[in-house]
Amino acid sequence: MNVIIFTGPTLSEKDARCELDATYLPPAAQGDVYRAAVGRPVAVGIIDGVFDQVPSVWHKEVLWAMSQGIHVFGSASMGALRAAELAAFGMNGVGEIFRAYQNGTLEDDDEVAVVHGTREDGFCALSDAMVNIRQTLIHAEAEGVLSPSVRRALERIAKDLGYPERSYARVLEIASRSALPDSELEAFRGWLPKGKVDQKREDALEMLREMRSAIRSGLQPKVVDYKFEHTAVWNSLANSAGFLHGESNRFGELSTDEILAELWADPNLCLQAYQYAAIRHLVQQAAHLNGIKLSHEKIAAVEAAFRADRGIGEQPEFERWLDRHHMTPAEFAEMVEHEALQHESSLAPSPFPHRWMVDWLRVSGQFDAIVSAASAKKDGKADSIPLNTQDPEVTTEALLQWYMQQLASPNGNASSRVTLPYLRKDWEAFLASIVKQHRFARG
Repeated sequence: MNVIIFTGPTLSEKDARCELDATYLPPAAQGDVYRAAVGRPVAVGIIDGVFDQVPSVWHKEVLWAMSQGIHVFGSASMGALRAAELAAFGMNGVGEIFRAYQNGTLEDDDEVAVVHGTREDGFCALSDAMVNIRQTLIHAEAEGVLSPSVRRALERIAKDLGYPERSYARVLEIASRSALPDSELEAFRGWLPKGKVDQKREDALEMLREMRSAIRSGLQPKVVDYKFEHTAVWNSLANSAGFLHGESNRFGELSTDEILAELWADPNLCLQAYQYAAIRHLVQQAAHLNGIKLSHEKIAAVEAAFRADRGIGEQPEFERWLDRHHMTPAEFAEMVEHEALQHESSLAPSPFPHRWMVDWLRVSGQFDAIVSAASAKKDGKADSIPLNTQDPEVTTEALLQWYMQQLASPNGNASSRVTLPYLRKDWEAFLASIVKQHRFARG
């Protein structure tokens, strides 16, 4: 089951896996929920998220994920904050902390904030969360360790500290210099090791159990009662999140750049691949802008036709095809969905992922030939020949002329091929690929 959980200092991945088998990621930052949702998981759970180091999880990426049929759960820390703010839209909040934020008992973000170590350190918490300190003090009062007045005084001391400074040791250090009774402070100090409450951890475990129960009961795609609006700000975030995430850039021993260099060696093929990728991008944008959702039946029909056309209807053949084309099932599902959206189009200002051009090679059946040609050049000596910038044969103008004359199809339209500089920031990479082809041709 495809489930993604963001956690860190609140609950370790090892302990979390005892409750729910899922993909566990570090505390969520802005764009992380969007990137996770692009892979169409059944559910996303947010426990921990970053606060002031980098931008926090944006409300709109949670709304977008739910509009795509993905259940989003939150608890304990950043998850509890976002769940309280988005409960009215369908986000599933779990735990005491979530309920306290929802009913207004808690309001400040710093209630759940802690300082923690890096992933290599296991996100070890280096301070204590205010919500945990408060619950611990309440528990100590209930057990007769603290009087109500001392409990309130310790709570005020903790709350007055900045969240990076909050710890039981620091609170007791400040309290020892006050007029609070030493006997109660010593009793509390001795009680702490076994008595303190980790409310954040308890809430996180409760969320995982609730998610596990929902999934076992047959969790259906999320249905929301709002229409997600694709604003310019949202499109900017989605685009930047996509680039931060990066594309799959390895195809066995070859990189995307090496495959694209081979693709660029054939102007007509390159133009077709670019047009395919551009149309796919425009169709995707139009579908989002117009709230178009394909039925499962339509997507299944397109997939069945796609597989039948390529003789990969049976699972063994399909798995071999995926392996040969270096695709995951999720990537294949995304490609099929876009194939089913080819009736729509719209303008979009942002660039599309290069892997979509590689997808065109897969769709058109030319992937193997391009990979073979790229592998041959990789094993050759073209890259080892130094470039003599004074050589008149390797100036930009000369290379482009050679490219048109030597590599262009005699039946092609030269004017359309000259438009290849529309490859934007890839222009330098495009020229580098021509240099490589020129070297290879010269032996």
